[in-house]
Amino acid sequence: MSDSLEEIPTMLLVEDEEAIAKPLVKLMDLFGFETSWAKDGVDALEWLSKEAAPSCILIDIMMPRMNGWQFREAQLKDIKISSIPVVFFSADNQSAREAEKRGENFVPKPIDLDQLNSTIRNTINKVQERQTRK
Repeated sequence: MSDSLEEIPTMLLVEDEEAIAKPLVKLMDLFGFETSWAKDGVDALEWLSKEAAPSCILIDIMMPRMNGWQFREAQLKDIKISSIPVVFFSADNQSAREAEKRGENFVPKPIDLDQLNSTIRNTINKVQERQTRK
């Protein structure tokens, strides 16, 4: 038994379709994340204003009220949440090109589970490495 408890990574999933969100929450739990769910970018910003920062945000791009890109713009303007790493996902090919152009982490739908897990972990690790160097 270890002397120290390992911190469980946390995830904020932002997805407007419940039929996609519920299985993704369960999947993130299987990947070892404690996962919360917001229905769109507006709800995600509200959640982030009240809760401890998650290890990562997994966000759909195509959503009503506030889409993934609009959320990211608002997130980057708020110093309290701007450093939280984000992984985008979408079935839209244009979104994939836009994510690449912006230098953002992206996983296409339908989601390859191994790719999703490795993209999230690599994204979190990169941020942690940058913070360690500071």
